[in-house]
Amino acid sequence: MKKKPPATPDVLSDAVKNNIEHIAKYYDREEEKISGPQSAIELISAFFGSTIYFGSFVLFVVSWIAVNEWVFVEGYAPFDPPPFIWLQGMLGLNSVLIAIAVLTRQSRMTKISDIQVHLSLQVHLLTEQKVTKVLQLLEALREDLPGVRNRDDPELTAMQVDTDLEAVLDAIEAKKVESQRL
Repeated sequence: MKKKPPATPDVLSDAVKNNIEHIAKYYDREEEKISGPQSAIELISAFFGSTIYFGSFVLFVVSWIAVNEWVFVEGYAPFDPPPFIWLQGMLGLNSVLIAIAVLTRQSRMTKISDIQVHLSLQVHLLTEQKVTKVLQLLEALREDLPGVRNRDDPELTAMQVDTDLEAVLDAIEAKKVESQRL
């Protein structure tokens, strides 16, 4: 299957370009809020997730064990004999540092995600209100036109009613509780 080439900016509508600009400004504002320590932790977190770190980490552990075994075979006292207590301690410390770095970044990303979800919900609710209003206006226009015959459309009538958000939320919660019982 042939892949479609990526859209170029000259093909995009002004509305899409405007939306992209707003999103870029939002991300820029969020980046400006990052403190120095937060930025450092996120850089460390990104490094911990890199293939370079993974390869270096594996190489370090293998080298540590190999050097200790080689020293022992040569008749010297290894600096960290099996079960490699010093290596285990470093690995444990490394694990804690990685967990803290990842959780710190994840916490900030969760806050950004929560804001995006809230914005998306607001836009969806506004869109629903606008569509309802358009349906109401179209139905009123249809009724006013003498050449258009009247017809009964229960689905259209239902769509013209504003959505009761509390009822929707209650229904979602009831469904959630019901599925948890199963």
